[in-house]
Amino acid sequence: RPPPPPPPPACARDYRARLPGASFTWLAFDHKCGLGEPESRLEVWAEARLVHTLGVPSAPWPAAPMIVSGAEVTLRLVLPAKAKSAGWGFSCRVHAFEPCWSGQLPLSLDCEQGVAFLASRYMATLVVGDPLSPEERAHRATLDADQTRHFRPGGRAPPRSQLPAGLLQGLLEKRQRRAESRTAGLEAALRLLHGCPTAQAQEHVLGQLASSLRRMQPSGSHARGPHDSLFLGGCSGCDAALLGRLYLAVVELLAHLAALLRHEIVRPADVPQRDARMRVLAAPWLVAFGPADGAIFDEEPVEFGALLRELRQSEHPVCEQLFEHLVLGVFSSLPPSDATLPPLQSRMLQQITGEMCALASAPAERPRLPPLLCLLLSLCGLPAAAR
Repeated sequence: RPPPPPPPPACARDYRARLPGASFTWLAFDHKCGLGEPESRLEVWAEARLVHTLGVPSAPWPAAPMIVSGAEVTLRLVLPAKAKSAGWGFSCRVHAFEPCWSGQLPLSLDCEQGVAFLASRYMATLVVGDPLSPEERAHRATLDADQTRHFRPGGRAPPRSQLPAGLLQGLLEKRQRRAESRTAGLEAALRLLHGCPTAQAQEHVLGQLASSLRRMQPSGSHARGPHDSLFLGGCSGCDAALLGRLYLAVVELLAHLAALLRHEIVRPADVPQRDARMRVLAAPWLVAFGPADGAIFDEEPVEFGALLRELRQSEHPVCEQLFEHLVLGVFSSLPPSDATLPPLQSRMLQQITGEMCALASAPAERPRLPPLLCLLLSLCGLPAAAR
């Protein structure tokens, strides 16, 4: 039994209601309640705590029922010493209340939503991992170098390293933990997407995944190099087996996300909630990928080229936005003029060349510009009317 409230002052009177076994107490005050004196008030005590004060100008009588925690409630009426006895009073109905946490949802669906929400929040925390420390940012070039992979704890730092062996070991151990956490998070995201039986539960996972990827994006002041990767960033220097597992987890997750998006693109336009579903599926892709992520997109399971083809063939505004974002991301970083283009960029340029040849051989009447060529001309600053 909870302790009683402190004794009332001489000018107060307690009205106590006990409801054995109740988790909460429901109180409904009559709309005609009034105390008549400015100094008067009604205090609501539950579990030895003052939870509400009513009848004063700053806290008028509640129009809706009030719910307080506990099985015992004390209503303390505090009056001035010379209160008048006519024209004032209060009336209150009290009974036990057991909340229904599921609302209007069936219990099984409500449990599914709750588990998906909690699991996706935990997954997102694993994917992000520890933020990059100032030391990691300052010595990024050293940590990204291949020489650090041959460093062993307790040994000497590599010859060209500017870091003491102890500091280098601590930073590499932190990167190892981040890579383990991110790998576990990405693998969990894939399992959750496979295991969610409904689209509503799946949206929890997709939303949290998109949020975690946005949190991993580099800040505006962070200069990006040609080897930067959104997925692998902050994990270089780890052992090869862990990096291989992380790379595989990224490829498998992107392949599944691409398959979900392509399936939604080809669905009829009149499917209920299609626009909202498209936005949810596109969210994990609408992030700032790194230049080195093009190699991941180029992996066969992702089928990135097929995804781009279906995006550019769709007239849905989300597809048009995502198509432009992904194409710009592919060409966000170009190699030096004397270097060979990565395979993905090379194929994209071949596709643009093919579109230009097809446009040149089109009939005399003005054709509709292909999406890739239209995007290229827009990047060159050519007005829409001229295109």
